[in-house]
Amino acid sequence: MTKNVTSNSRGLPSLCGRIKNIDLNSSRALFWSRIFVPLAFGFYSLYLGADSNYDLRNYHLYNPFAWLNNKLLIDFAPAGMQTYFNPMLDLLPYWMNRHLPSRVVGFFLGMLHGTSFVLLLEIARRSQPSHFFAHNGNRAPILIAAAGCLTANFLSGIGNSMGDDTTALFILSGVLVVVANWDLIGKATLKAYLMVLVSGVFVGLGAGLKLTNVPYAAALCLSLLCYPTRVLGRLRLSFLFGLGTVAGFAMSGGYWLFHMWEIFGNPLYPQYGAIFHNPYAQSIGKADLRWGAHGLLEIVFWPFILAANSHRVSELTVRQIIWPIVYILFCWWAVSALVARLKRTPRAHLEPRARFIIFFVGLGFLLWMGLFSIYRYIVPIEVLAPLVVVLLLNHLLTQTKVLRASFALLGVATALVITGGYQTWGHEGWADPLYHAQVPVLDHPERTTIITAGGEAGWGWLTTLFPPTVAFAQIESSFPATTAFNDRIRTMSKARGGPIYALIKGSYNFRIDNIANANRFVDAVGFAGTARGCGILAATIARFHLHARVAPASATSRTCQLELRADDVHDTVAENRALAIAAAAAYSREGFLLNAGTCVQFGAGIGKGREVYQLCRLSLSGA
Repeated sequence: MTKNVTSNSRGLPSLCGRIKNIDLNSSRALFWSRIFVPLAFGFYSLYLGADSNYDLRNYHLYNPFAWLNNKLLIDFAPAGMQTYFNPMLDLLPYWMNRHLPSRVVGFFLGMLHGTSFVLLLEIARRSQPSHFFAHNGNRAPILIAAAGCLTANFLSGIGNSMGDDTTALFILSGVLVVVANWDLIGKATLKAYLMVLVSGVFVGLGAGLKLTNVPYAAALCLSLLCYPTRVLGRLRLSFLFGLGTVAGFAMSGGYWLFHMWEIFGNPLYPQYGAIFHNPYAQSIGKADLRWGAHGLLEIVFWPFILAANSHRVSELTVRQIIWPIVYILFCWWAVSALVARLKRTPRAHLEPRARFIIFFVGLGFLLWMGLFSIYRYIVPIEVLAPLVVVLLLNHLLTQTKVLRASFALLGVATALVITGGYQTWGHEGWADPLYHAQVPVLDHPERTTIITAGGEAGWGWLTTLFPPTVAFAQIESSFPATTAFNDRIRTMSKARGGPIYALIKGSYNFRIDNIANANRFVDAVGFAGTARGCGILAATIARFHLHARVAPASATSRTCQLELRADDVHDTVAENRALAIAAAAAYSREGFLLNAGTCVQFGAGIGKGREVYQLCRLSLSGA
């Protein structure tokens, strides 16, 4: 007995010692990190649960469904402006969620996103200054890649369908092809040309799948102009990369841009209506103007502003300091280089590959800031930010101080993120089928029209559970609508000749389900069967202020049961009617009359989540 206790007491220190003695410089550590880190992100995705972010609810399910079922001309912008985004990015997750268990899909997406670690690891290994990494050949790249994968944006998107982490893989692949073939691409050989083209193809694929990656294609193209060769050689590199980018973009996004041009006369429909005129879209530039710096002062201090107040660039609350760190080090480097030039003091130049990475991230940030300033779009360069920190420190500090400063700065930046510095975009418990709803039987779906109203609830995912011949539209949405747009919805509804419904939010008291689950649990453990057990339940509820109360049992098999507290009892009938009356105002503005007395409630949900929607009869005003 004594021996067992002694053995167990030594187990934890022994395990800690083994972990501490892991040699990250070994080839085994390099090999296993490439396997274990992506797997770890796969399991992390399982831990988070089923993706239920707003964009998924709005259009990431709807778009591939609509494309595969020829609904583009049946429906009319049921997901707002996003109805017309390229569906190619969403095809694989859509297909997988229809044919595979939800947990398999979640694990796969998490592991796929985790492969960013492998790409970052290889980029860091090939960008490393030889003297700095002489004794840290594998350790430093592994830790730098880990820091990149523990940045706020990357963690927020693990396992979800928004596509930022997914398309970052293409951008990082393009960067890796350049740095892995750095010495080769400067030569005038066929293989060198092919490598530059391949890099461009990777980046173009990412930009075609998600247009928010276009700034990084431009940044990488411009960064190749700093390659250490003659001017014509630099121009050749940028030109070949541009050709590859166009080819990759055409592969992943060309068809859709042409499709939009064919139907609407605007490849970016409905955005940039000022250039591509269409009767349904306003003549404006980009549609979302909520984000970005205002004035010169904010532009200059933008990295600090977005760190101090993440809501200037995101709906989520994020705590990060990686961008202020990069900005300070970059300014330090720029000022010191300028002073050295003015004083004509000899000074070591940045190593070419380091300069390329730094310029790419810097230009990418400037272009992102000017075009979008939406934080989650910055993933491809934010994961490279820790590498930029190390490369700049290596140039600014003596060799003895670089490692310590890098560890301190990146350690603090990473700790700030992983100790509550990021949020995810929404998850639910796993369940199969992943998407489920009560759908009414429609006598004539090919003549039926269902109209939603823009707001907090995204209903695009729900349309995929209705017959494909039902027409859906959305009023007062993100679409930059004209009067003709609203007229088209009324005309379409009338021309179909069938019933018109409003699909609106319903009231659901989730605590009813919580009480039902709790009663099943207390029955299973036997608390509800004895007076003593009921007393324990009552004491526990009082001690922890739980949303339940102990009441006499309605069944003879129990002594007591859990019921709703008085303050948790809701009149859902009245609440649903109030929601219908409130929604009627929006429909009235668009020429429809909503009859609140006709509303019928139906259950729906993603994973284990549950919600209620209502279908209410609509009629055309004056009809």
